Amino acid sequence: MRPPRPAAVLKSRVLTEAYVVALENENEALRSRVAVLEGAYDMVRIVFGVTAVQGAILSLLIRRGQASREQLMTVLHRDIRRIGPDPRTLDVHIVRLRRILKNFDIVIETVWGSGYKLGSESRARALTLLGEAGGRDGTLHEYAAGPGRLHAAVAGS
Repeated sequence: MRPPRPAAVLKSRVLTEAYVVALENENEALRSRVAVLEGAYDMVRIVFGVTAVQGAILSLLIRRGQASREQLMTVLHRDIRRIGPDPRTLDVHIVRLRRILKNFDIVIETVWGSGYKLGSESRARALTLLGEAGGRDGTLHEYAAGPGRLHAAVAGS
């Protein structure tokens, strides 16, 4: 359900047009961000030779540094409300990822009672490998910029 629009926007055609333009600009910025993240996700899969699910988990850990079990389960199942397989499925994916990442000197650490994280050295190593593989076009710079932050133009509007 959509949040209600401010009364001023509904009353004024000029403000409504400005609101539409602002939404179109925000949509374009979000589409660009999604494209960057999808490109980075594909790059993770290619560089580290992981499966789609493992790539999604690793992409989240690289982007955020740390993730809760709930966040990672959402990545696994895409919809937290859907009843999925045993929650220990995540543990299996983490074990397999750890085995693969060991070859790259990257360690996924357990945060007891919370989830998993990439330490600063492991995260830097992953970003370096991703940058070496395809950072010439600058997309990985934005990927490494931070956890799910909106484009500056969107955040300012």
